[in-house]
Amino acid sequence: MSPLQEYLHRAAAELGLRIEIGHAVTLSDGRNLVSQVRFPDLGNSSGTLVFAVEDLVDRSAREELKKRDYAISTMSGAIPKTMVFDIESLKETFSDWGWVGDSSRTPNWMKENP
Repeated sequence: MSPLQEYLHRAAAELGLRIEIGHAVTLSDGRNLVSQVRFPDLGNSSGTLVFAVEDLVDRSAREELKKRDYAISTMSGAIPKTMVFDIESLKETFSDWGWVGDSSRTPNWMKENP
């Protein structure tokens, strides 16, 4: 796993979120686009795809993903080993994205911080 994938995987595990590492989407032009991760229960009905800045997802790909009802987030792929793991900041980010999964599975921390 990349450092970004490891970071987000840890966050998902600690916060009780489902995550898919390296989610692939085949675009209408035949290109295969692989995200760092997908959070299926956050963002839009198709989930949130997280790309590293370095992944260089072009405008046409972003537009098609949005039409397919994916939310898209871009984060720095360079997560230094010395970086402090800030779970509170991640809770805020994930809350901003919004819960779209089964309402009976909404994490308690998200209910407390709408």
